Amino acid sequence: MHYRTAVGYPTSLSCIHTSPIASTKAPEHELPIEEGQIFGVDGATVRAVHGPGHSHNHICFFLEEENTMFMGDIVLGRGTSAIEQLGLYMETPRKLQSQECKIGDPVHGAIIPDINSEIATELAQKARRENITVLKVWGGPGRRGRRDG
Repeated sequence: MHYRTAVGYPTSLSCIHTSPIASTKAPEHELPIEEGQIFGVDGATVRAVHGPGHSHNHICFFLEEENTMFMGDIVLGRGTSAIEQLGLYMETPRKLQSQECKIGDPVHGAIIPDINSEIATELAQKARRENITVLKVWGGPGRRGRRDG
């Protein structure tokens, strides 16, 4: 989740809690979240994992006892979102695979019981799309590419 997602929450949630909203790019009155920061709550350990999605300041949360990653929009399940920094975004799924989580809980869509398999599928799909784009730009079947220079 990034700050813009949480902007409306303080007003709507003020009737049930008074805790500040936390964010990776927190305005002055909010608390920053650091990579690897641990949040201990009764019966659960939640670790922050910087996970740029379509925005560079996204963060994921790993619920260690459940091997579950709350992963924002890293895996959408369908479609593609606008991405600010593609290279940074493409590092995130691999980083999440290295966290040894089993279950993915994206902000859009159903819980993913085998997140590593889903990430591998999405990375392969993105690589195919990249190859198609390169062929279209630089030339390939059914299209004449052009290189200047």
